[in-house]
Amino acid sequence: MKEQIISILNDVLYDIIDEYDIDFPYSSITVDVPKFDEHGNYTTNLAMLLAKHLKKKPTKIAEDIVNSLEKSIETKQLSWINKIEIAGVGFINFFINYESLSHQIIQDIVSKEGKYGHNNLGEGQKVLIEFVSSNPTGPLHIGHGRGAAIGDSLTRLYRACGYNVCAEYYINDVGRQMDTLTLSIWLKYLQNVMEIDIIFPSKCYQGSYINDLALLLATDYGDEFKVSTLHNLLEIELNLNDLSEKKVEQKQEETISNLIAWAKRTLKDNYQKIYDFGYENILIMMQDDLSEFNVEFDSWFSEKYLLDSGYIEQTINKLKAKNMLYEQDGATWIKTSSIGDDKDRVICRSNGENTYFANDVAYHLNKFERGFDKLIDVLGSDHHGYVPRVRAALIGLGYERERFEVLMYQQVNLIRDGELVKMSTRAGNFVTLKSIQDELGVDTSRYYYIMRHSNQPIQFDVELAKSKSKDNPVYYVQYAHARICSILKKFDSELDNNIYKNYSYSLEIEQKIVGKLNQFPDIIKSILKNSELNLITLYLSELATLFHSYYDENRFLVDDNSIMQGRLRLCIAIKQVINNALYLIGVKPLTQM
Repeated sequence: MKEQIISILNDVLYDIIDEYDIDFPYSSITVDVPKFDEHGNYTTNLAMLLAKHLKKKPTKIAEDIVNSLEKSIETKQLSWINKIEIAGVGFINFFINYESLSHQIIQDIVSKEGKYGHNNLGEGQKVLIEFVSSNPTGPLHIGHGRGAAIGDSLTRLYRACGYNVCAEYYINDVGRQMDTLTLSIWLKYLQNVMEIDIIFPSKCYQGSYINDLALLLATDYGDEFKVSTLHNLLEIELNLNDLSEKKVEQKQEETISNLIAWAKRTLKDNYQKIYDFGYENILIMMQDDLSEFNVEFDSWFSEKYLLDSGYIEQTINKLKAKNMLYEQDGATWIKTSSIGDDKDRVICRSNGENTYFANDVAYHLNKFERGFDKLIDVLGSDHHGYVPRVRAALIGLGYERERFEVLMYQQVNLIRDGELVKMSTRAGNFVTLKSIQDELGVDTSRYYYIMRHSNQPIQFDVELAKSKSKDNPVYYVQYAHARICSILKKFDSELDNNIYKNYSYSLEIEQKIVGKLNQFPDIIKSILKNSELNLITLYLSELATLFHSYYDENRFLVDDNSIMQGRLRLCIAIKQVINNALYLIGVKPLTQM
């Protein structure tokens, strides 16, 4: 329906372009759903877009467009367009007669079932969506949960729009953080398992999971990793009181570096055993948590592979061949400032070590060289500086700007008993993804993660999410679905399964529901264009509100069989669309509550 309105607007625009000889792209035509019912079912701002080209007032242009549209509607017999009005400074609003279209719309929904709303806009293009990609140094926390919910929902959305999608997790399985994890597990092993009295460094990982891993390490290896002498930094508590905060930070980092070096010298080959033990066990923990969260990845890509395969050096050589590199102060720099970044970036330090940025560029080049047409990264807002530099490097390597997209999301704040819960990952004071989904359930957690636009922080109110009231949006939607299941079960023997029968929907609330159901395919296309996943939950909330009103105001068991069958058929359509929308955000509909 939206496409048909765009089509007749295109016809009118063709005549305007021809008459005034202006350069105006047809792709500029947008048709949206107004926020308020009094503004119709669809609206366009075409008149305002044309104003500067035609040098006329938008309202005058809107009048001309409406006159042309009315003739086109007559010619094409589009009687379902009830009326067209001009509003405000030149908006053109379309009012649809859904009574005449209801049978066609409901039949379309019921016949397509789980495919209703799907399209083939992607035409099989290969898309790689990377998300979560948390370092395997500890359990996933509630912040990672937002990235997981957004990334998985985006994957489902793109697949529903005809794309060939690979969901990928990038494993940062090398580097200082992995060494710090190895050191943390070993020191806890010495401290708690082997009962050696040491001061546990504040820069090591502090969570209880480290102690659990140390116990498991002892179970698997006994006292194989016990040592007779300890590094002197563990035997005394350093006096840091007289140092500035910056100096304390530097001293603590130096201490960890010294301890990592000591651990490698002392443990020799056993160091790698503990390294692999920590990495493998935490990775399994993360995979289990994500699977329980209804998130599955097609690929787990190792950073270590990039290092071991020589791919990073190959990438640097390709940048050099593109004249993207230069030497300065003994370091190698990449010319990112010439392609949108705020400054050039070091890709290889003066000591010969590559920066993490080199790994990032190599990884994204690898994605393209695996044959993907488009890359989408889902990242926390703390990575905002990362985007322009990676994009600049990829453009420098010859890839178009639009082939690399980034969807960023803001932090998650947990509210419990009206109070903000303070969290710190390194200190081990954080709420894990598993704990929140165990408390609230996977469906509730995922719904709440998607409810707000990704550029807005989430206030995750635990008490509200657990409540059973219309103030709890996920409960309200799930209750609508469960109510419909109850109705259909109750009237199962009465239901006529012939979906081709034409039933009348004369009530205003019925026509509003049909109109809302008809919007679903357009909502999917809009989300695909703008990545506003929260539109799904907004849509579900509006549809649930309409259904509850319909249910509260009307009986389903009535003498007129045509009316009864029509209402039951409408319930089936509502149920199907709720199912389809919930699937896109990874939430399973409830059949009873």
